[in-house]
Amino acid sequence: VSQSRYQGQDTDYKEGRPELEFDIFKDIPYIEAMAYLLPDVYMAFDKDRESDDIMFALAKQVEEFTDASVYIYSGDDDMLQAITSRINVVRRYNEGNFEIIDVPYLQIDENMLKKYHGVLPGKLPFYRCIVGDKSDKLSGIPRFPRTLAARIAMSAGSLEDVFTFKGPVTSSERKYLQMLNENHELIRLNYSMMKLDYDYEVDVYRRPVNRQAVDKLMKDLRMTRHKSFVEEFERSYRKD
Repeated sequence: VSQSRYQGQDTDYKEGRPELEFDIFKDIPYIEAMAYLLPDVYMAFDKDRESDDIMFALAKQVEEFTDASVYIYSGDDDMLQAITSRINVVRRYNEGNFEIIDVPYLQIDENMLKKYHGVLPGKLPFYRCIVGDKSDKLSGIPRFPRTLAARIAMSAGSLEDVFTFKGPVTSSERKYLQMLNENHELIRLNYSMMKLDYDYEVDVYRRPVNRQAVDKLMKDLRMTRHKSFVEEFERSYRKD
């Protein structure tokens, strides 16, 4: 996955995440070959874009040019800003700051996001640029009240509005408004990394199944602890 959105930034973005055991770019032909064995699976790839940028842009394209509903399966909080009445984010129930319920998967809508984060999807980048994002190692303003951050985000129409919040505040909250301007550079940096855009078109494609790549992938998986997965996959999907 490209890091182009963050090149040249003085940041600890994603620092500390474990290195991948394998070079995923070398495995792309095998991932594609395996995916194409499933019905109606298409690929989208851009070496100059982050995967969340591609997913976000593609979801917005589908919403704009079709009447279809979109379901994004992702545990990435960046994707929550894509949610609309027709774009849904689905994740395992225990991923993210949401109440654990007795279902295997959770479909997050605007109301649920507002309940647990205090903001609507379009306002999420304003909120997160203040409080930060632990999963991406992006520091926010220390001990900044999340309820105040949510009020600021909900009133903001642009990033500049974050620094000029005019809403009512308590006497104990006034000091935090000063902290916004003291952390001007940090907030701008966080916002540039968290805000997803869709000002470009995403091309999707589907190639003929590469049987040679599939055979090699299955052989490699059999030699590891994934034998049971291979057997189940072939039984369910593979056709001779």
